[in-house]
Amino acid sequence: MPTGATETQQGSGSEIRARYRFKIFLRENNEDVFVAGFTTVTGIEKEVNVVDWRVGDENKTKKLPGFTNYPAIVMERGQDAGKTLEEWFDLVQNTAEGSGAAEYRKGLVIQVLNRDGTVFKQIFAPDAWPSKYMAGELDASSEDPLVEQVELQHNGWFYEDVGAAISTASNTSG
Repeated sequence: MPTGATETQQGSGSEIRARYRFKIFLRENNEDVFVAGFTTVTGIEKEVNVVDWRVGDENKTKKLPGFTNYPAIVMERGQDAGKTLEEWFDLVQNTAEGSGAAEYRKGLVIQVLNRDGTVFKQIFAPDAWPSKYMAGELDASSEDPLVEQVELQHNGWFYEDVGAAISTASNTSG
């Protein structure tokens, strides 16, 4: 089972506020476990497909709402010593290959931080799982840090009450 990143691996609470604008937690058994801070999160979108419906015997259509699509959530950050996301991806891979029996879908909690490090919004995506993990590009001639990227599939997202987010954030901000 993956373990959460510690403050030592991620840095102190003030370092997290300075370097990252998003805190990521995994929700298991109604408990949020801190994973990491991220600099970039994309894919927080919802789109309803438009269905053209023919109106009777007339030569025109009426537009109706169809299925709702949720693109993958993509998160990026500088590489650190934590292995939680890589272990989660390995769990999905082992399950797909038939050698894993553990539940790989987890609740994803994204806390959006203000510049002062307080929680501004909290987003919850139930049943999330990683479909792609990139450890970063290795280039000996570059001084750029390794950038870890993970792509997460999910079945939708919604905003959660920020009051609950503040009590969770105080447990990890140092």
